[in-house]
Amino acid sequence: VTGAVKMALAVGLIVSIFIPEIEVYAAYGLAAMMAAAVGFHIKVQDSLKKTYPAATFLVLSVLATVLPSTEY
Repeated sequence: VTGAVKMALAVGLIVSIFIPEIEVYAAYGLAAMMAAAVGFHIKVQDSLKKTYPAATFLVLSVLATVLPSTEY
């Protein structure tokens, strides 16, 4: 289920190239999922090497919500 939701949100970000209105929702959704992932990695005391990918996507998702999108 988690993988399907993650894929749907990623597809939402790609589709937001053509429909900019959904960008914020997809980015917030991914940010929430990645924040949970980082939290779970910390909870189970994973190494930084295992936590880094989720933390990277968390930062990128937050940037996608904060930075203004280019609308033509």
